[in-house]
Amino acid sequence: MTIGRKKRKSPLYKRIWETLDRTEKIQEENAKGLAAFQASTEKNIAELRASTEKNITELRASTEKNITELRASTEAFQVNTEAFRASTEKNIAELRASTEAFQVNTEKNIAELQKAVGHLGNRFGEFAEHTLVPNLKEKFKKYGFNFSKLSENVNLDDKEHRIHAEIDALLENGGEAMAVEVKIHLKTDNIDEHIKRMEKIRAYADLHGDDRKFYGSLAAAVAGEEVKTYALKQGFYVIEPSGEDVKVTPPFSNRKFW
Repeated sequence: MTIGRKKRKSPLYKRIWETLDRTEKIQEENAKGLAAFQASTEKNIAELRASTEKNITELRASTEKNITELRASTEAFQVNTEAFRASTEKNIAELRASTEAFQVNTEKNIAELQKAVGHLGNRFGEFAEHTLVPNLKEKFKKYGFNFSKLSENVNLDDKEHRIHAEIDALLENGGEAMAVEVKIHLKTDNIDEHIKRMEKIRAYADLHGDDRKFYGSLAAAVAGEEVKTYALKQGFYVIEPSGEDVKVTPPFSNRKFW
């Protein structure tokens, strides 16, 4: 009977024991797997911690190096900036001193040039006074003029009508007058200016009841052939030195008057 009951219950116990065995095996395997996972995790954490600490150390060292290099570079830049500022200020001071010296020398040279030009003008004025002017009345007789009066540095000034003209020498008689412009070196511009001067003289004469005929002439120490030809074409007489005397060249066509 006992044997018979064991036989009836054995399959159930067997399955239970087998289940328990499998469960224990699974638990053992799970425990092993958990232990392995925990060990792997701890290893990974340790490696990560070590790697992180290493990276932090390297980063700190690199940062400190960069900061040191940046500080050194900044200090060097400041030194160079100060040197550049000092050099610039020195150059500005030298340039200012040089400019002031140049200005002083320029003003001195201008003053000396003005003095020299004034002296030259005076010398030529003396030449005109002693050579050209005294002989003009006699020279123009050859061309039909009989001037009785010669005046130097004549100023015509009519403020009301805004007319102003300066005449170096003016030869006159009752019916005619000759306005003489004196130049050291005769140029085309001088001729054009004398044309305008003659127009002003004519306007001034009309406003003041002077109906005389006004002629023009140009006296020059030096006159190129082209310029001289231009003056003669404009109806002017040209007066030039000739040795110790002067010569007068009449206009090409009929003499012009204003």
